[in-house]
Amino acid sequence: MYDYFKGILERIDGNNAVIDVNGIGYRVNCTLLDIGALSMRKGKEVKLFLHLVHKEDSMTLYGFLTEESRNGYAALLKVSGIGPRTALNMLSRYDIATLAQSIESDDVSILKKIPGVGEKTAKKIILDLKGKLGELAGEKISENDRDLVSAMISMGYSENEVLKCYEKAKPFSGDFSADIKKFLKMIG
Repeated sequence: MYDYFKGILERIDGNNAVIDVNGIGYRVNCTLLDIGALSMRKGKEVKLFLHLVHKEDSMTLYGFLTEESRNGYAALLKVSGIGPRTALNMLSRYDIATLAQSIESDDVSILKKIPGVGEKTAKKIILDLKGKLGELAGEKISENDRDLVSAMISMGYSENEVLKCYEKAKPFSGDFSADIKKFLKMIG
């Protein structure tokens, strides 16, 4: 029904962003990674790619800063036993490229780190989605660089922009402040 909203970010309430689109305030559930990036943009125009979950008693909007994240979210919902909240938690813990890479490489351990996902569910996710998230898999972000990438996204840069710059800027030294400066110089 909806593809995306472009409007002014009015406020953030927990993991919800309230977007004013032509005088109508839409409450949109977002991942923690996206909320971090949005928190720097209050009062500014933002664009969120949307997924609407319609149930008997409610209609809930889920929003993502990138189309890839939204498409990954929709794919996760197709797995039996994964509901809207669990899928959002998965994308709050790991970006879609990391999740897709762990699915493609049969890495159950990454998926089991997500609250609400046990070994049985992790294996089901891999079975159902392996080979279906190819373009989202990309290059896996090393464990040491995850905080660096998350920090850049929380500064307001888009996930796509950060991941492209990450690939160009590798390798990093491991000194967080020096690496942030290197990243900012490249992305600037």
